[in-house]
Amino acid sequence: MRDKSHRDTGLRLAQELEDARRGHIASKEEFDAIIREVPSGLPPPDGVFRLEQSGKVSRRAMEVYYTALRRYSDFLLRDIMPEDPEA
Repeated sequence: MRDKSHRDTGLRLAQELEDARRGHIASKEEFDAIIREVPSGLPPPDGVFRLEQSGKVSRRAMEVYYTALRRYSDFLLRDIMPEDPEA
């Protein structure tokens, strides 16, 4: 049987994963909404910066999601405790 600390770590990692998933979905939806604003799919010159910024946010959210997924998977499948369980 696992101890309380191990279970708490699993719950914390699961919450990190869910938060990261939601952040990724939200940033992707925002990026997609910006794209849909332009009927031709090509933004006006002043919209390029907005698209670039949204793309950066979306990529960063994907990186956070990937990291959370890896940490959670390592913990569940390989019993690897994260180096920084509070982060």
